[in-house]
Formats: sequence, C-alpha cells, structure tokens
Amino acid sequence: MSRLDAAHRNRLPAHAFAWPERRELPIYDRSHIKPAASRLSMMVHNGTVGPSLAVKIHGRIVRAGRRFGIHVGPMHHGRHHHRSGRLLHRR
Repeated sequence: MSRLDAAHRNRLPAHAFAWPERRELPIYDRSHIKPAASRLSMMVHNGTVGPSLAVKIHGRIVRAGRRFGIHVGPMHHGRHHHRSGRLLHRR
C-alpha cells in the first residue's frame, strides 16, 4: 500500500473513501482494501466508530473489494463467541 500525501488525499473524490464524511479509510485501489478493513476493525475496538456506522463503512469496503476482485471477510467486533453464545475470551 502506498502512503497518501495530503495533496493526493485532497484531490480524491469523497467516494474514494469508506468513511467519506471524514475522508478516512481510502478504498480507491486494490492495495488499500485490506488495510481499510483492518483499520476499521481497530477503530471499532477502540470505540472510534460505533457498531451501526461500522456496518455501513464495512459495506462500502466489501463493495470496493468486489470491484477489485478482493474478498473481504465479515466484520469482527473483538469478541469471539462459541456456537452456544458463551464468550470464549475477552480482548
């Protein structure tokens, strides 16, 4: 993934970002899809992004991934549950 400088980031259209309101999580090329998904997971874990907004942003990342032929897995919320619903471990 190449690093975006401020000038390049400012020239990108809003739809080039998974979170266009804040111009965060660029998804304009294939090298940015997986890092955007990872960063979103960290943002959810840190509490920067709430669950409902995270679902919306994750959907944008998944759709961008499809355009580039990249599979983006389901979003994880930092807690892992057994099929019984019991929490396996806490982060």
